[in-house]
Amino acid sequence: MKKMTSFDRFNRTVTDRYSTFKNRLDAAIAAFSGDDKDRIKLCAEKASRVEKAGNDLLDILSEIDRPKWLKPITEASKNFAANPNRVQAKSYLEDVVRRYHQVGPINVVDSSGVYDFDSLYERLRSEGQLPSLFDKMMEAVSNMLEHGELESVTVIKALQRLLDALKANREGSYLAMSNTIDFAVFIRNFCGEFLKRIPGVKEYAVAMEKTVKAAEAERAKLDSDLQRESLALIVDAVEIAKLKQLPSREPLVLFAVADADVADAETVKRLENKSTGDE
Repeated sequence: MKKMTSFDRFNRTVTDRYSTFKNRLDAAIAAFSGDDKDRIKLCAEKASRVEKAGNDLLDILSEIDRPKWLKPITEASKNFAANPNRVQAKSYLEDVVRRYHQVGPINVVDSSGVYDFDSLYERLRSEGQLPSLFDKMMEAVSNMLEHGELESVTVIKALQRLLDALKANREGSYLAMSNTIDFAVFIRNFCGEFLKRIPGVKEYAVAMEKTVKAAEAERAKLDSDLQRESLALIVDAVEIAKLKQLPSREPLVLFAVADADVADAETVKRLENKSTGDE
């Protein structure tokens, strides 16, 4: 079994703490959908848990590794938890909704020396359905905003934030794309049923729901393709690195060394003798 390095342990800690933060953030947002009299108190308690999880992440990340969304959400959670009232609750929800599409896994691994992930992602994205699905989501959201039947300011702002994110990240990085789909899922769960009850808006809300589901499936396919092709590229890069350290006189010998995963001088000499019949 491969021994875990200090960096591996650190990266695992970051991943675990991010998962805790994300789960608590989702729970805090979900708490706002209730209608009982103690809802604001419950939401404030959830926000306090978000604050703690955010601080746990901030404590172990260097300034350069801290994502831009982490501190603002943590601070907003702290302020709301300290002053749980309707005004603060509305401000907190709007702030979180505005930043939610930015939230994503924290990657502190530098793989730039192994392969060009961005180029691979851009190629696979263009070959798939994500660009057209983003277009369909933008069309559905635009139709809902332009219909004139919406009266909820919070829902209108949320839809506008989603539309802005879809436009900005249609051809953005992998993280931007993935976070935007997560944001679309959040909007669907947060106000999908409400939108489907509004005459004239229902058909667009249904279309949006189906398109978001399709985008989730397409992202899963893209993730699988990225994993498969990335692994192949990494293996190739490792093999090339091995070969650069070996004599290059006999291609046959180099091929044999790469296959056998050996690189010591004695083995190279033995293979050279074997290929020439001198052994």
